[in-house]
Amino acid sequence: MNQSIQILDGAVYELVTNSLKVEAISGGQLVQCYISGADKETLLSLYTNQQFDIEDLLERLIEDECFDANGNIHLNSAQLV
Repeated sequence: MNQSIQILDGAVYELVTNSLKVEAISGGQLVQCYISGADKETLLSLYTNQQFDIEDLLERLIEDECFDANGNIHLNSAQLV
C-alpha cells in the first residue's frame, strides 16, 4: 500500500453522473474517483463486497496517473467482476 495515497472512507452515489464517487488524497490533492457501468444498487453492492480490491485498484490507477482531463479517475463496473 502506498502511504502517499489515501482512499477516504465511504462512497456516495451521484445521480448526475450515474456513478459511485470515492475520494482519495494523493500528494495533498483531492482526487475524485468514479465507478460507473451499473445501477445504483449494483454499484453499492460491488463497493461493499470488494471495497479493499477497489481501493487497491484505485491506488494503482492514481500511481500510474490514469487521470482524465479533469484529474479524475474512472472505473467501469466490468473491471471489478
